[in-house]
Amino acid sequence: MSLVRVHKSYFQELVLEKSYYVLSNHEQTRSNQFSHDQAKEQFIKSRAFLRQTLSDYVGEPAETLKIANNAYGKPYLEDFDHLHFNVSHSGDVILIAVGHMQVGIDIEYIDQEFAHDTISDLVFNISEQQIVKHQKHDLKAKQFYSIWTKKEAYLKAKGHGFSCDPQKISTSCQSGVVVDLENCNASKSWYVKDLPISESYIASLATPQKNVNIEVVKLHKSRPDQL
Repeated sequence: MSLVRVHKSYFQELVLEKSYYVLSNHEQTRSNQFSHDQAKEQFIKSRAFLRQTLSDYVGEPAETLKIANNAYGKPYLEDFDHLHFNVSHSGDVILIAVGHMQVGIDIEYIDQEFAHDTISDLVFNISEQQIVKHQKHDLKAKQFYSIWTKKEAYLKAKGHGFSCDPQKISTSCQSGVVVDLENCNASKSWYVKDLPISESYIASLATPQKNVNIEVVKLHKSRPDQL
């Protein structure tokens, strides 16, 4: 069974000064363009955590890794085509999924006051909208974010982001299979699954394989064997 590791950290566990010097020159320049201090700090720490995590897999210094983006902004690691990864953060949590297959990951803080019905009308299909609307009030937010994170994890895994119509993609099937009406002739199926991260967050993982061994690795253990 294929393995996907999900590396988890909290922003407060990462040291800003040390993180900055792990970044490439381009990333350092980009970080200095942020006008909001919190956004700047999160960018620096998340990029450093990503570099340090990938460095453990490929055996190269974190600061020398060449991280590029495809036309839709999905990052990939140059010179190491066998390794796939994806990053997501929300609130104070950051997740990095790493494996030998395309992966997409998304995490969202459960905001009970968010306009769930309004947003679901814009990005969910009819069946997904009904699932959210018919939930009890105290469960509505969790249901909304469960569908949202699965949909976004799939779009991130495909590498196209929201350039696709999210209403034509259904991720609410109990078997975890993704129904993509924009890509009906796809050569392979995709699957989405929940990740047990925290009571305050909802997270999902998307892969092109149904049966995947998922290992959640906390920062203090983040020195994996080679995949």
